[in-house]
Amino acid sequence: NNEAAMRGKCKLLINWLLVVGVSVLVVIDIVWLDAYSNNISEIDDCGRTDVPCLKIHACANFPSSKIADFKITNTKPHNVTDAVQQTQVEICHSSRGFHISSQAHARHVFSPYTRCNDPVFIRSEVLEVFIAPVRTATDNPISYWEIDVAPTGAMWVGISHNDRGNASNCPRCPPAGTLNCSGLNHFDPYRFKVSTRRTAVGWSDRLFVPFSLFAPAGFGPAWPLYRANFYRYDYPAGPGGPYHLSGWSPTFDPSFHVPARFGVLRLV
Repeated sequence: NNEAAMRGKCKLLINWLLVVGVSVLVVIDIVWLDAYSNNISEIDDCGRTDVPCLKIHACANFPSSKIADFKITNTKPHNVTDAVQQTQVEICHSSRGFHISSQAHARHVFSPYTRCNDPVFIRSEVLEVFIAPVRTATDNPISYWEIDVAPTGAMWVGISHNDRGNASNCPRCPPAGTLNCSGLNHFDPYRFKVSTRRTAVGWSDRLFVPFSLFAPAGFGPAWPLYRANFYRYDYPAGPGGPYHLSGWSPTFDPSFHVPARFGVLRLV
């Protein structure tokens, strides 16, 4: 009788374990499907599947959106590789503009530049933002702004008109070239804010890009859709070595100026 009772208890235990196991598998499947559906929604919301896209939340309401996997940009589509020295970017928006923080891993941090609009992209560590408001995610902007920051805090800011784009998004923009500036990083009337510092792993910057920068394009404050890319020049072997080009969306080109490869930013 004791043996029969024990067998009965074992059967009950086995049945219970089977039920629990099936339930766990069902939960895992539901979670996976939910995550997959969310990922597809992100792609659909972006409007593009060939470039990365990012939802940018209000700084006061949500954590910053993050980019954490810079790729070598001047490569072939079948040979995309991670940057040797990685860069992380966090971005959110306020009613006045974009708040961007970047962390650059670097063995050698250097820059000789101490004036605004110095050529900080020549023989210098530099973090770069290319950005333009657009009407649709398929617009590759002809006109866009470039904002470059060196470890010294020196900034270079200019506008480009590039016939490699397919959308005329700024008919009233000034001619291509740098914006007027003074000192290290003052570009009146545009109220940029920038700070840089050395870190344990390299250097970082904090950058504020005002929406007023895009006023000549006829886009109002907090326009919801942008094409943008985040780039970097770095020198893993030091100032005497070759530079590496990396970014959020690889350009598959020796140049960063490939509007079709800009990612998509959507304010939410």
